Amino acid sequence: MNTITDCCCDCCGHNWKCEVSIAQTMACPGCGDKPEPVKAKPLQPIFTKAMKENNELPQKGMDFIINYHEHLSRYNDMDGLVATVISVSDCGVITFNTSAGLGALRLPVSKCKVIEPPIELIDGKAYQFTNENATIEQGVYYEGILINQHGNTALMLCTNIKPLTLEVKS
Repeated sequence: MNTITDCCCDCCGHNWKCEVSIAQTMACPGCGDKPEPVKAKPLQPIFTKAMKENNELPQKGMDFIINYHEHLSRYNDMDGLVATVISVSDCGVITFNTSAGLGALRLPVSKCKVIEPPIELIDGKAYQFTNENATIEQGVYYEGILINQHGNTALMLCTNIKPLTLEVKS
């Protein structure tokens, strides 16, 4: 299997995808300059829907979303945050790190939310997404933004992005 990378020309700014094996030797389709391949950061392992359905806890190194809101708990401020598992004990206590700090809780699978894996977005294709105001919207993706009747929304402000498909009823 050939590994594909994103290439960007420093000279003219043209972006394209090519195989890593030829990225150093391929000239820019825009101006002919030789590009530097963009290094993709490795994806963090995530807690998946299949794991949740099999009643499996997230494992060391995985990211999951904390679903915790108990009466008078100091962990309530971590509800909804992405957490990275540091360790899981034999009795089910998960030690984790979040933007709000470290924590250790006995979390049942029901208190661990799944993180949907990222999808590849295609220019001109329609998507449903949640915007920065937690409103569900639909828009067309184009070069890092989602465009709809309300305006443009930067991709970094969108969550829960799902492709829309046309359904024809006869």
